[in-house]
Formats: sequence, C-alpha cells, structure tokens
Amino acid sequence: MYRTSLVFAFSLALAACASSDEKAALAQKKVLDAQIEAQLTDQPEWFLNPPTSDDLIYGTGTSGLNNIGAALQQARLGAMRNITEVISTTVSSKLDDTIIAANIEQNTFRSAGEAISRARLVGVEVVKQKTIRTEVGIQTYVLAKLPKDNAAKFASEKVKENLDKEQLEQHKSLLNELDEAIRKRL
Repeated sequence: MYRTSLVFAFSLALAACASSDEKAALAQKKVLDAQIEAQLTDQPEWFLNPPTSDDLIYGTGTSGLNNIGAALQQARLGAMRNITEVISTTVSSKLDDTIIAANIEQNTFRSAGEAISRARLVGVEVVKQKTIRTEVGIQTYVLAKLPKDNAAKFASEKVKENLDKEQLEQHKSLLNELDEAIRKRL
C-alpha cells in the first residue's frame, strides 16, 4: 500500500511538471493501458480456448468499438477471418503435399490458399457472444462455428475456381484426392 501511494505521488509530481502535450500523452497512455488491462482480464474462457470438434471449425473475434451493433459485426467478421485462416492453412499445406507428390508446376495451384483467405464464408453461425462494459469503453467477443463439410466444399470450390478447364481435366483425379484429403484434414 505504501509503495502504491509513493508511485501515485511520484506520478502526480511528474504530471504537475509536465507540459500540456505531455499531460495529454500521459492521459492517452493511461486510457490505452486501461483498455489493454480490461481486454486481458475480462476475456471469456471460450475466447481464450475455443472448443474443438470433429464436425465443426470454431473461430473467435473481438472488437473494441463503442457501437454495440458495429462491434458485434466487427467481432463476427474477425471470427470468420479466423475460420478462413484455418481452412486456408490446411488447404495450402495439402496443396504443397499434392504438388510435390504429383510433380506439378507450382504456379498451377499457388493462388488457391490466397483465394480462400480472401473469400467470404457462407454458413458461419455465431455460437456465443459477450459484451463487457468498462470505464474505458466496450469490448465485444464472439465465438462462431462452421461445419467442416461446408468448409471442405468451400475450399474445393475455391481451388477449382483457380484452374482453367484444361487444368481441371488434366488434374481431375488429383483434385478428387485433394478434395478427400481436405475433408479428412479439416
């Protein structure tokens, strides 16, 4: 307690000697520190450790916007982006394995992972949400899920969109193997 009082008194003394710009910067730093502290202490357990499932992919998102509707939307988009990254990483990894195994020119499939990471997912459902009011504002957390079958179908479609008709015909059996591998890996 004595130490806290001493630190507070020292901070007041420094603030009294500071210019108005320095005082504003110090006040801004305190607000940011309080926001970070609120984010770290109030995070829901499901946000820190999302569930796992054989049938679903989970993603989390957060937002610090003060408009609750906009915050929920931003957090939902963050969760969708999180799910998309899982799919993209899985597909890119499998594509690398497939390209190496089949000795295919890498440019044929190179952009598939990138296309997946930029695409908008369909069928994502928000499972949980939590909004916390603090003295410095609002923090919103979202947990969303996507069935793995939907994710595998989505990934396969994006891979095929990146190939022309000749490549599709040439690598049809390989694409079927890739589709099955994606379904198993997700």
